[in-house]
Formats: sequence, C-alpha cells, structure tokens
Amino acid sequence: MSDPGDQTRLIRLFSQRERQCRVEHRAYGRWLALLTPLRWFTVAGGTILSALAGATVFSKPVFLGEQWPIYAGVFALVASILTGLHTALHCDAHQAECRRLIQLYQSLETGFQAAHALPAPEIPQRFKDLEAKFEEAKLKATASPPTFFRERAEREVTTAA
Repeated sequence: MSDPGDQTRLIRLFSQRERQCRVEHRAYGRWLALLTPLRWFTVAGGTILSALAGATVFSKPVFLGEQWPIYAGVFALVASILTGLHTALHCDAHQAECRRLIQLYQSLETGFQAAHALPAPEIPQRFKDLEAKFEEAKLKATASPPTFFRERAEREVTTAA
C-alpha cells in the first residue's frame, strides 16, 4: 500500500482506535473503582457478621444481653445474603475480567499511538495486527461496564482532546 491517501486513512483509523481504547480502559477503570469497595464490603461483611453471629456460643444474658440471639440471627442472615450475592454475581471473575480488559485496552492504546511513528511500509501490517487484537478483545470480553461509565469516559476523553 503505497498510496498516500490509504496511508492517511490508516493513520486516521489508528487515531480512532487509540481513542476507543482510551474510552474503554477508562470506562472499565471507573466501573472497577466502584466494584472494588463493594466486593470488600460483601466479603468482609459476610465474614464479620458470621463471626458476630457465631459469638452466640459465648452468650450469657449478662455478657451479651438478652437480645443477643436475635442480633445473632440477623447477623447470620445478612452474612449469608452478602456471601450469596457475592457468589451469585460472580464478583471475583467479573472483576478479574475487568482488570484484564483494562490492561489490554491500555496496551492497545499504546500500540495505536506508537504506530504513528512507523515507516510507511510497516503501517498496513501493524494496523492489521492491532485491529485483530482490538476485534478479539471486543468479541471475547465477558464483562462490560454499564453505559453510564462508558458515556462518562467518552466525555472525559472528548474534554481532554
């Protein structure tokens, strides 16, 4: 591909993909920033509340109060709900996939940026390689940030440009 028009078109496509990758990794990053404390809450909450419920074995009316068995029951119920939600929603796998995609999109963004500096004969092949990785990332992603986070990332990238 020696046509200057084709070269210009590919350079524009590099810039578009670079921007898309920046939006994606920011959207996933924002989503993960929200999910991480929620994950810790469900894991730690389930553990702490279970421990408090288990303290019923130490229960003596004078030591923990006469209402302690009711509190222990509520703690056990809430702990099981938190643990069940964490497990049912596959939080660990979802967050691991988000982290993987953040790294992948950051890597692709860097690749698309660096491609601008390539000698003209190398540009078409580099585009094919990066485009294949980009398409694979889109097709194989098993997690997706909510629309709100993607729109917010889009606004941030547009504002920064």
